[in-house]
Amino acid sequence: MSRLHLYQPLYLRLMLLQVVLGWQLLLCAQDSLPGMLDSMEEDQQIATLQQLVISAPEKTFYYLELSKLVRSRDPELAFQYASKARDLAEQDQNPTYAGIAYSRLANIYFTPRLKYDSAWWAIQKAISLLTEQGESEELGRAFNLAGVIHADQGDLENGILYFSKAESVFQTIKDHCWATTIHHNIGKLYKYSDQFDLAKKYFLECLDSFRLHQCPENYDYLFVNLGGMYEEQGDYDQALKYFKEGLQISRHLEHREGIGAGLLMTGKIHRKLRDYDRAESLFYEALSTAEEYQINKLKIAASQELAVLFMATGNFPTAKVFIDSSLTLAIKFDKRNQIATSYDLLHQYYLETGDMKAALDNYKYYVSVKDSMQSEKVQLRIAGLETEKKENQIEILNRENEISLLKLNRSRLYTYLLLAIMVPGILIFYLLFRNHLHRQRVKNMEYKRQSDRKILDMERRILATVIETENRERKRFGIELHDGMGPLLSSVKLYLGEILDSQPKEQKEMVDQAREIIDTAIKNTREIANNIIPSTLNEKGLRNSLAEFCRKIERISGLRFKCAISDLKIGASENINPGLEVVLFRMLTELVNNTVRHADADCIEISVHGNGDHIEINYMDDGRGFAVDEALKSETGMGLKNIKERINSLHGEIKIISEANKGTSIHMKIPF
Repeated sequence: MSRLHLYQPLYLRLMLLQVVLGWQLLLCAQDSLPGMLDSMEEDQQIATLQQLVISAPEKTFYYLELSKLVRSRDPELAFQYASKARDLAEQDQNPTYAGIAYSRLANIYFTPRLKYDSAWWAIQKAISLLTEQGESEELGRAFNLAGVIHADQGDLENGILYFSKAESVFQTIKDHCWATTIHHNIGKLYKYSDQFDLAKKYFLECLDSFRLHQCPENYDYLFVNLGGMYEEQGDYDQALKYFKEGLQISRHLEHREGIGAGLLMTGKIHRKLRDYDRAESLFYEALSTAEEYQINKLKIAASQELAVLFMATGNFPTAKVFIDSSLTLAIKFDKRNQIATSYDLLHQYYLETGDMKAALDNYKYYVSVKDSMQSEKVQLRIAGLETEKKENQIEILNRENEISLLKLNRSRLYTYLLLAIMVPGILIFYLLFRNHLHRQRVKNMEYKRQSDRKILDMERRILATVIETENRERKRFGIELHDGMGPLLSSVKLYLGEILDSQPKEQKEMVDQAREIIDTAIKNTREIANNIIPSTLNEKGLRNSLAEFCRKIERISGLRFKCAISDLKIGASENINPGLEVVLFRMLTELVNNTVRHADADCIEISVHGNGDHIEINYMDDGRGFAVDEALKSETGMGLKNIKERINSLHGEIKIISEANKGTSIHMKIPF
């Protein structure tokens, strides 16, 4: 959809406005808003827009038109209009007009400002916004400008890439003339990269397409480039033919850049054909055109061609003036290819005038600039070169101030980035650490709670075991008193009953016998008391009590004991419950009594050791052994069964190994 169709109501209002503003204004406008605005002063243009435009899209559209109208004669004003158009489009959230505005800004950044970074930033924004709206003429133009920006900096590969994208867009929207123009641009880049066969192929394809679609755009440039191809091949007559035809088309189209290029190229052919007068006339005409229309690249090229011409005719002072002028302009506008050409001309000039040192210096400058154009990383201008041995070894002296500034900016950037990373990192680490501490506290509290529960359970189990042991000991104590003390006391009672009826001699014997029986009863009472709880257990602890018990049994039974009981300070340590001492003592004495009664053993080995959070007990004898399973099932194995039940009640482990005639081994593991 064309802009005229899109804004047809605006043109109707324009006609009414023309009547209001007067017939003279109507004649100036010639039914065209661009023509009308171009004939006004800036204040009148803005006033016209204010009366004509009512909506933001309309204002944006006409600011874009104003920017295009005044760009060649007043780039700064064009930049202001494009900026206003961009601001309005962004406020109105109109991505299409915003993209066009950024494209206009990129064009102004590039020509005449030559601010490549700003131009590239703006054209990227334009491409991003316009791509979202689909393929259009403005998107194709944006891709084309991106290719021009890359190509102008010597990046031919990316230039071809963006030109190809632009050509694809124009082919899709059926704009064959623009597609052919872009095809022509690709051919020029192949020419600049010395791929002449490809360049010639593209140029001839463009020529056919221009003629087929009757396209006037860049038709003249195509002839210039075709002529250049034949010039490269040394066919000057054919080259001159194409250059003249291109110049004729440029004059007809009033294409300023095309006229300048045609004059320049035609003059070069006349110079090579030694028609110096005609060449000089054409070069001066090209220089005049460049100065009139401020075409800087053409101005530099025309000055260089005049320098070559005057050196060829021997007019070296005039040649030097044009060389210096071209070098100054090339450096000013950062035209690196033309900077290199100017240094090469200085090198030739000094060779011709006999100043070999200056010739060598300028040749080195020429080589340095050419090398820098082939490196994407080197974008600084060359301040000077120092070399003494080999002409092919060149060192680039970078401007120290720029390097220092770059380093400082990079250092600041790294510092800011580091701070930006460290501050959140420290905060996150602090929060994670606090969370870890909180979890650790909760975990420790839970662990302490569980430990307290375990200790409480252990104390309950020990208490239950002690009570159970006491009950069994009371029963055994009752039996021992009944079986041991009962008969003795009954005998004493009988003797005492008979004393009164006996003779004095018999009375004395009865008293003596009663004393012996009473002594035996006292002895038995002590033994029973010691068997229940030795008096040394509370005083000396488990280790000494067991040792004393073993020595006693050793004297009575003749058994040998090997005791290895660690000094656990049981009874004095806070980790061992005193009730547990009683249980351990009872189990070990029970095992010893079983061995004495049933095993017919010669030796008993006992070891008691603390190991972290549990006690390990090993008991072994070399007796006749027994069947473990049968002993645990039978009623006669009550002692062994009781020991196993006590261990289980304490959440401990017991392992009994015994075979006939191979002795018995018992391993017990009891937690604190």
